[in-house]
Amino acid sequence: MKRPVGASEDLKGQHQGRAVKQADPRTDEVFVRLMRDHEKAVFALALGRLRNVHDAQDVAQEVFVEAFRNIHKIRDPKKAFAWLFKATTYRCKDRLRKAFRQEKREQEYATVTDSAVAMQFEERSDDGVFDAISLLQEENRVVVMLRYFAGLSYVEISKITGLSKTKIDWRLRTAKKDLRKRLTEMIARGDGT
Repeated sequence: MKRPVGASEDLKGQHQGRAVKQADPRTDEVFVRLMRDHEKAVFALALGRLRNVHDAQDVAQEVFVEAFRNIHKIRDPKKAFAWLFKATTYRCKDRLRKAFRQEKREQEYATVTDSAVAMQFEERSDDGVFDAISLLQEENRVVVMLRYFAGLSYVEISKITGLSKTKIDWRLRTAKKDLRKRLTEMIARGDGT
């Protein structure tokens, strides 16, 4: 049986209408709770990996959009943050890969000019603490961001990273020692605020 021209569009519209009618308000509540509970941790993780506030905000937004689209697949709420952690990690890796490829292309074709140097200087963070944190080794930086920027406990960090509480404590102490040294050097040079 042949469908009249334009019938497939009508069927699509009917199907989409049914999907909207069947939307479960509990899904929205679950998503809002998921986002409220984990938005700081997702942002802190992205910031720790990307070292750029705007990129971290973009990644966090992308992760939560993806979470909203796939909320029906997350059956166990206890595993929701693990899913968010993985999604954030993958998005950060993708963004870093793209940035690396773009930077490589730009280096091949671009020459350094005074205006480019000035732009890089303007983009530099004025916050000496954030600059110092961004120079930490990634594994220490991620733990610092989760602990102090997301406000997570050792138990929560352990669940996210798979590290023991002892290892988390060691990384935090190492990071603090490194930060103290870097900030002291920055202040001595007159870079600190």
